Amino acid sequence: MGEGGARRETFATPEMAEILLRQGLVDRALAVIARLSEESPGDPRVERLAELAGARSASGEIEQVEERPAGVDRVSLELVEGGIRVSWEITDAGIEAAGRRVRCSGRAAVRLLTVAPGERGVRRRVTDIPAAHRCGRVDLPAVPGAAVHVAAVGFLGRNGAFAPAAHSEPLEAAP
Repeated sequence: MGEGGARRETFATPEMAEILLRQGLVDRALAVIARLSEESPGDPRVERLAELAGARSASGEIEQVEERPAGVDRVSLELVEGGIRVSWEITDAGIEAAGRRVRCSGRAAVRLLTVAPGERGVRRRVTDIPAAHRCGRVDLPAVPGAAVHVAAVGFLGRNGAFAPAAHSEPLEAAP
């Protein structure tokens, strides 16, 4: 086996599968999990990772559900079976004010910040979800491990700049 093969062996760990899932690299995570399943059949941690990766792979594009507006800029997070529910509303006034701060064309979006401990310190992940509705909700699959999540709804410019109109309280998810 060449040097490249030895390098792949080093990274076939449950931690690597978790990192790949957090980054949204489901196919690569599934490859690592398959290898771990061969090496450690019946390992409950590997089985749990396989379930999470399978659910994430099968879910395809995340479905957004339109909700009834209340007329106020808001966003909230809650734990639901298998993941996190993000609910939001952004008013015309909120989107206009946030858009002026970005000073670029763009669209309404929900930004989810996830902070989790890692082997080399704190890991931070930002996920932007274009808002298909001004008032809606989406269920996101859970990622294994302990983490703190915070969401904001606002205006995401084409230049990547984000201006929030409202943000959620932090949500702590245990492993």
